[in-house]
Amino acid sequence: MKAALIIIALLLAVFGLWFWLVPGPTKLNQIDHIWPGGSSARPVVVHNIGYGSIDDRVDKARQAYDVYYPDDVGGAKDASDCNGRTYPALVFFHGGSWRDGDKASYAFVGREFAKRGFFTFVADYRKVPDHLFPDFVADAARAIADIH
Repeated sequence: MKAALIIIALLLAVFGLWFWLVPGPTKLNQIDHIWPGGSSARPVVVHNIGYGSIDDRVDKARQAYDVYYPDDVGGAKDASDCNGRTYPALVFFHGGSWRDGDKASYAFVGREFAKRGFFTFVADYRKVPDHLFPDFVADAARAIADIH
């Protein structure tokens, strides 16, 4: 009995340390993978679609979005292949004070909305200190224009 309590205490300590060290949204993304009923269904996802730039300072790694297709679209390869149906769309920009985070840490948002019938676009953008205001605002506008 005493050994079982020690093992449980150690497991809780390891989990607590992991939870403390891992950045915010990454925790949610990881928990979504392991929680019962989490991300068991895998929607069709197209990663890293570049949306370009309105200026000459292109950052291909940051100026991109991922598309999560609604579950019932099936094997559609693009939005024009939806068997004549229309779907709501959601464009999601992650938080991070214009300096932190990335779209991969918010994959759970794309998966969950896709399960509920949305085309979900999880976008990334250029960040400080390499880019200053209004670069990230322009990136958001450019991403929305590209998606539209």
